[in-house]
Amino acid sequence: MILVPQTVSANEDISWRCRLMLFKSFLHRSQLALLRFLVDFTPPVNYLAFSGAGSADQLCGHICQAGKTRVLVVTDKGLRDLGIVEKAISGLRSRGIDIVLYDGVLPDPTFEQVLEGFQNQAYALLRIVTGFLFIWHGSQKLFNFPLDFPYPLSPLIYSAAFIELIGGVLVMIGFFTRPVAFLCSGTMAFAYWWAHGINGFFHIVNHGEISALYCFIFLFVASKGAGIWSIDSVMKR
Repeated sequence: MILVPQTVSANEDISWRCRLMLFKSFLHRSQLALLRFLVDFTPPVNYLAFSGAGSADQLCGHICQAGKTRVLVVTDKGLRDLGIVEKAISGLRSRGIDIVLYDGVLPDPTFEQVLEGFQNQAYALLRIVTGFLFIWHGSQKLFNFPLDFPYPLSPLIYSAAFIELIGGVLVMIGFFTRPVAFLCSGTMAFAYWWAHGINGFFHIVNHGEISALYCFIFLFVASKGAGIWSIDSVMKR
């Protein structure tokens, strides 16, 4: 028996290309419509510029009169090296205003460079969400909430439950973040090998990937600290 491969006709190829072009056009129009929708609902922004001699002091005075206590300064390293930005920063700090400085701006920034400006906020969200999720593992073991714990409790599991509950709260609010996160990381490392590793080496087999992820996320938090949106950062002021 001889099999003859089927060939796609020219008409079928043109039809497929037309469908692809229509789909791309639909995506482009959808993106434009979404952007128009977002622009329409974006609140208007009033821009105010200061220039000339003493403009740094004028800017600082205006920010103080507006009642702001925390300011994000976005600039580039060139302006910092010239000392232009430092005048405004020192003036704001002398007035008791907390400064968050980002000097990674480049001409015609890429999407990756824009995302770099949100590193502190993204890390804070990682810490808060991780702590929040961790709380409920302890809550399940201690109170059978929001789901009954399916295994018998031992003193070791009770200890882990208290670490999960209290440690999750402290990491979430960013209080004693480094030592608490390090303790949580060690607890999850022990849990992986004690509760899951005995069932096999690979996480797919032993179902220990959640413990492994918690272990390394908490280790990262312990090495980096609380960051913004935390009690630790407030206490350092």
